[in-house]
Amino acid sequence: MNRTKCMTQAVVVAVALTIGVSGAWAELCAKCKDGMYTADSKRCPECKQGWTASGMYQLCKKCSARLGQCERCRAKLEAVKKPSKEVVNPAADEKAKAQELTGAWRLASWVSPDDADKVVAVEFPCTIVFEQGKVRGRAPVNGYGSQEPFTVGAGNSISFGRLMATQMAAADDKLNKAEGRYFQLLEKVKTYKPEKDKLAFMGKDGKQILLFVKQP
Repeated sequence: MNRTKCMTQAVVVAVALTIGVSGAWAELCAKCKDGMYTADSKRCPECKQGWTASGMYQLCKKCSARLGQCERCRAKLEAVKKPSKEVVNPAADEKAKAQELTGAWRLASWVSPDDADKVVAVEFPCTIVFEQGKVRGRAPVNGYGSQEPFTVGAGNSISFGRLMATQMAAADDKLNKAEGRYFQLLEKVKTYKPEKDKLAFMGKDGKQILLFVKQP
């Protein structure tokens, strides 16, 4: 039992260190850009010399730039185009919107796994924190956070950027499943709606999928 506990702690420490020393942002295609990825690393399968930004990636940054391919799935990267609508860093350019999001929020309810039109209360601790232009929080089992600023745009659109999490597993499998679903819903978030001490996140169809309440 003690040995298992020590091994788990070692993994957490290793992951934490990996998150802390991660280098430049990855070159990802539109499909992979907002995904959740592990904070480990591996030798680049292409050049056998460089290191990938995540153990789930297929290319290091240099090979990605040389081949013009996504670091994760190796899809061809499209030429960078100026966005048709303004996308800004709320911490720097949208102080009013940043004020609406800044602080710690506790997950109160989410869309039912059995009925997309029904929102149900959650029975586990889960938080999201907006501070200094970035996102972090505590899922049912692991901590998570972004390495790059989150962005907001017209119509209260929002992108959390690339999120990474530690890799612990809970003894209660219900918590592991709840965490997996929470991260899946975070990836589906397209817009947000602040209202007093509540913060709702909606998917691409405009329906609410996550509801948080402000922590004191």
